[in-house]
Amino acid sequence: ASGDGERILRVAAERRNACSSGAVAALNEIARRAHARFEPLAYTTSSDVKPRDAVNFVGYLGGVFR
Repeated sequence: ASGDGERILRVAAERRNACSSGAVAALNEIARRAHARFEPLAYTTSSDVKPRDAVNFVGYLGGVFR
């Protein structure tokens, strides 16, 4: 929906829980304009690799737009 980019930036700033939210917001807008849909391919976290630190970790999502 229109405005999702602004919402992505606002929520990321409020929660302070996203790296590169500007890039995510921009990609979201490009995909929206191209009528593309995101297809997730893989998700993992740094905690999956180093489980000793289950509090401070980051997530990684890989996918394609079709």
